[in-house]
Amino acid sequence: MAKKKDKRRRVKIGKKANLLFWLAALAIVLIGAVVISSQLDAIGRQEAQRRVYLSQIQDAQAQQEYLRQVLSYVSSEEYKRSIAHDQLGLLAPNEIRFIPAN
Repeated sequence: MAKKKDKRRRVKIGKKANLLFWLAALAIVLIGAVVISSQLDAIGRQEAQRRVYLSQIQDAQAQQEYLRQVLSYVSSEEYKRSIAHDQLGLLAPNEIRFIPAN
C-alpha cells in the first residue's frame, strides 16, 4: 500500500509542476506580447517621423530649386537692365528720355 501512495504523490507533484510550467509559459507569452506590442508602437512612431522628415526634405528641395531659378534670373542681363532702368533711371545706348512739359 505504501507504494501506491508514493505513486499518487508523485502524480500530484507532477501536476503541480505541470501547472507551474504552463503558468510560466503563459507569463512568458504575455510578456512577449507586451514587448512586441511596444516595439510595434515604437516602429509606428518612427515611421510617422520618417514621413515628416521626407516631407520636409521634399519641401527644402522645392525651395532650393526655386532659389536656383531666382539666382539664375537675378544673374541675367535682363534683370540687370530692368533694375538699372526702373530704379536707377539709366538709359540703354540709343535711348532717348522724354520729359513731359507741364
